[in-house]
Amino acid sequence: MSAKHFALALSIFLAPARYSIGANLLQNPDFDGGLIGWSSPLSTATMNGGDGSPAAPSAQLTTSSNVGVPPAELFQCVSLAGSPPPWDFGMRIRLVDSIGSGCVFQVFVEFFSGTCATSTYSSYVFASAGGTVSGVQGDFTQYSAAQIVDPQPGGAASQSASLWVIAQCGGSSNSITLNVDNAYLASSAATPVRLQSFDIK
Repeated sequence: MSAKHFALALSIFLAPARYSIGANLLQNPDFDGGLIGWSSPLSTATMNGGDGSPAAPSAQLTTSSNVGVPPAELFQCVSLAGSPPPWDFGMRIRLVDSIGSGCVFQVFVEFFSGTCATSTYSSYVFASAGGTVSGVQGDFTQYSAAQIVDPQPGGAASQSASLWVIAQCGGSSNSITLNVDNAYLASSAATPVRLQSFDIK
């Protein structure tokens, strides 16, 4: 084996691990079926048939700081049975319109010690904004979190989890509209890069 051949093989062997994502636990993650599987208890989420990422449609959330207008929120709760930690989650968001500086939005998962409806303990993990990805009417921002360990105390196992996106406004005369698409919540597993051999002359 030549020195170049050996060096290349060694560099591939020592390359950082790549990660593969398990089956998406969410129902209707791309909103192709409208809002089936999703809940919006404090506000009325709508559908945008002309925008999405990578393709239409997407869900749309709108809220403002006007008196009596609740935060805009959308969530889905799923069982974690058969989906061991760590987990990955995220979604794509396009900021369609924002008036003023008093509005914020967040993407997070709430982990439950029991079922979604009966749990006595929950813990929150927030996603971070990443790069942009193309959308039908403009770029979306990828919000994600990876390799999340179970946050339950004392080594207990989470039984269910809810993926949320919430937008809210404070102050006065502020408003915001978001398009949401391509959501996922899945078990993640490390997959080391395989040692490969290349014949470099």
